[in-house]
Amino acid sequence: MIQVTNLYKSFGELKVLEDISLHIKKGEIYGLIGRSGVGKSTLLRCINGLESYDAGSMLVDGREVKAMNQKELLAFRKNIGFIFQQFSLLNRMDVYNNVAFPMRSWKYDKKTIDRKVKELLELVGLSDKIHARPSELSGGQKQRVAIARALSLDPAILLCDEATSSLDPKTAYSFTDLLDKINKEMGITIVVVTHQMAILRRICQNITILQEGKVAVTGSVEDIFLKQHPALVELIGQQNIDLSQDGITIKVVISKENSQTPVLTQMVRDLNIDFVISGGAMEKFRDHTMGSILINLREQDLVKATQYLDAKHIPWYRMSPQEPQTAEVSVC
Repeated sequence: MIQVTNLYKSFGELKVLEDISLHIKKGEIYGLIGRSGVGKSTLLRCINGLESYDAGSMLVDGREVKAMNQKELLAFRKNIGFIFQQFSLLNRMDVYNNVAFPMRSWKYDKKTIDRKVKELLELVGLSDKIHARPSELSGGQKQRVAIARALSLDPAILLCDEATSSLDPKTAYSFTDLLDKINKEMGITIVVVTHQMAILRRICQNITILQEGKVAVTGSVEDIFLKQHPALVELIGQQNIDLSQDGITIKVVISKENSQTPVLTQMVRDLNIDFVISGGAMEKFRDHTMGSILINLREQDLVKATQYLDAKHIPWYRMSPQEPQTAEVSVC
């Protein structure tokens, strides 16, 4: 659906994007993350042709964005919805007319506009706010109006630029649940720019982390989070765990394949060993739960415990007491 190959973008002497390559499949929810200023929003704007690029290729649905003339770009953007961080609603218009505005600009007939507006407001749960003004809405309701407006021209792609950054966590989760629903029911490809890790874990299938305008890592959300890729650790930090000086602490990864299996209790029974749980965390990843558990073992039990985990295909990492922020020596 979106194929980016060796893409470069500069603003004067400032290099913003350098040798960017990634592939976003049709119908998936894809995340772009990184610190402020690494080029996330610029890349998003290159996708829909709001920004040009200096070199490389940006193929969207098989078409090279840079090769289009202005008339072609206008028609091309009709197929791409955009949700902004600050909602960008027109305060002089009520909810109905905010959603109808793009369709009126494209000369849709009144009957089609009326049907579409009401369908979209039903979809986003705002049928009762159809005649309300933006000033009468909460932040979450404004963002839902923005979604309805972005969907009004039946786009194949939906771009979201920090769309949850001004929302409280509960409202943000409600917003992302709606995006997930839209993706599943309508098959729309969604590209999300955000700095909120919980949002990525909740809805994205694959992500790219950008560092200094370059791709640091690309892959599935589960793989990058569970393996704690260095680019992710640099971005979000690592929990500073006070490891015990007695025994050996390992991190046991609880993946979607083993999250419903009592691996550790089985290990205790099968091996007749003891351990202390030092910490851990479980997180929601789309339709399943994953995370990790830290266990402290006696040194003499380490080999048989890790051999047991390897035999069960359970990933684990040995934690370093000298550098408690990191995990070392992956043996899975």
